[in-house]
Amino acid sequence: MNITVGKYLLTLDSVNVNVNEVYKTKIDGAGTGEFAQKSLSYHKNFESVCKALLEREMKVSNAKNLAELVKIVIGAKRSIVEAAKTISLEKTAVEQ
Repeated sequence: MNITVGKYLLTLDSVNVNVNEVYKTKIDGAGTGEFAQKSLSYHKNFESVCKALLEREMKVSNAKNLAELVKIVIGAKRSIVEAAKTISLEKTAVEQ
């Protein structure tokens, strides 16, 4: 199962929920129009993934004050909630 959360792709295997960052590839500074993935972290459950995504978004943001940081957190939470709506309630490989 793959779940897209903003610029991240969550993939599930039999043990972990893997967080991958999806980005556009470049050659000599010019975009190729193709996408690649970079593995960022592995988690045992979705709660841990949500916390990690919120923390990452805060760390990589260019927020200059608390108001900007709040906007970043709200945006990240929205992305997580929207992605959660796509998850089936059936058991996933991680839960088995």
